[in-house]
Amino acid sequence: MMDKKKWQSSDFREVERSELYAKNSTPKRQRWLQKLLGSLLVFWLISKAITPWTGLHEWEQAFPEFGKKIADVRRQNTNAWIVGSSTIMHHIIPHELDSITANHGLKWYNFGLQRCAPPESFYLTHVLLDEKDADDLDVLVFEVQPEEILSWDEISSLRNTAQLSFFETQRRIRRIPWKAPNQLGANWEQSRILIWGWLQHLIAFLRPAQYLSRSEVTADNGETKGFVELKASDSKTGRLAKTHLQWTRSSDSLIQHQIFIAQDFDYRMTLADPMINWDCEGRVNPILDQMEILLNKCESKGIHCLFHFQNLWDTNGCIYFAALEKWGASHVFESMGYAGNEDLFEATDRYDESHLMRSGAKKFTSSFGEKLNLLFNETETNKE
Repeated sequence: MMDKKKWQSSDFREVERSELYAKNSTPKRQRWLQKLLGSLLVFWLISKAITPWTGLHEWEQAFPEFGKKIADVRRQNTNAWIVGSSTIMHHIIPHELDSITANHGLKWYNFGLQRCAPPESFYLTHVLLDEKDADDLDVLVFEVQPEEILSWDEISSLRNTAQLSFFETQRRIRRIPWKAPNQLGANWEQSRILIWGWLQHLIAFLRPAQYLSRSEVTADNGETKGFVELKASDSKTGRLAKTHLQWTRSSDSLIQHQIFIAQDFDYRMTLADPMINWDCEGRVNPILDQMEILLNKCESKGIHCLFHFQNLWDTNGCIYFAALEKWGASHVFESMGYAGNEDLFEATDRYDESHLMRSGAKKFTSSFGEKLNLLFNETETNKE
């Protein structure tokens, strides 16, 4: 049998060694963490110093379409802007809208951009409002589109990584619909994509040399003020080429589909619960929160902010009705119904199922402008 004193001495030495190990390893872990954080800080400082010098994250390089419009609007005498996706860029003719809303002294600029949907559209709109030219802005129309999340195959594009600073990445992760049921896996996937985009934003100055050259900003005489006309004869690439081909093959059935959706919206307007059978749980508030932040920023600058809804699909219907209840018709309007808009559903006016050619854009601009006039007239009446 082991001597009791010997056992106690052995046990004591074991405890003593454990405590000594803990004392020795704790400073090492702290030093390792300090070195890691120090290295990240140094790397961040290098990135902040070098990346601006490359010009990689300037809009002319990262997002030429946006950069061109910023340069263009600086040469324009405008006090009303419309921000949205291609369904604004191809559908609103500013010069005609100027004439329609002339009684309200508005001069319009079309800030429609390809595939500009939340959360990107909110970020870019804040960028515009921080521009010096926004000091003279009286009206901002923000088209609310269904959210378009990022995918792995597009996250590395300069358009995305230029936007994903630490704070913007944090904002987007926070606005992911975490409360939506059965979407936790997709939400975590989107978080990983955003974090990877931020890391690429951070190491931008290490990107291959071919990405470092500046893109030329095409001269613009300002005649269209941001409007881009679609023509059936155009040779488009990417999504528009594909959707135009689908349209030419089955325009009759596709236009009937659009009419059905618009008539369904009209019917819902008559119901006590217009969102019945729509599943938008947990996905409305993240967009409403961003709308409220934008609205408050506009009000602080004396800008009348309006939210326009044109596309009903996905969660947009729920967001529209929720926004209308929250802020009323003085800030929310739509172009989603069929009644009174029958002229907007002529197949010959369309480039594809969702986009209009100039003839359709003229009709849409006219309808859009008249709705704005009614809204402004009512707002002025209420002030009196």
